[in-house]
Amino acid sequence: MVGEFSKQGFNYTLQFYTYHNRYESWRVTHEQGNHTIPQPALFIAPLADPVADWIVVAGILQSEKFIPNLTTKTIDTEHWPHLEAPEEFNKILNEWLKDLAPKLQDKRQGSGEEL
Repeated sequence: MVGEFSKQGFNYTLQFYTYHNRYESWRVTHEQGNHTIPQPALFIAPLADPVADWIVVAGILQSEKFIPNLTTKTIDTEHWPHLEAPEEFNKILNEWLKDLAPKLQDKRQGSGEEL
């Protein structure tokens, strides 16, 4: 790791957390004018994360306004649910995908149903 970081330092790691990158991400999104993600999305939120209560964060950020086809599920893990409980995580993901597939098929066939 020392060898790798000696090449570039921390210039290209953890960029999201730097002020400049957070501002630029906001600026680009703000200027494009489209603030929603219309595609179906799944958020598997950990319940015991020491970093944040992600359900509360999603509420504060009003995620449902910007991701209208968001499905949120919770899992009793800390920060890395896919690593801490891979079987349960994959079960949630697979169930969501199985439920999503017929909806996408209906939409392709012109049912007019919005996702």
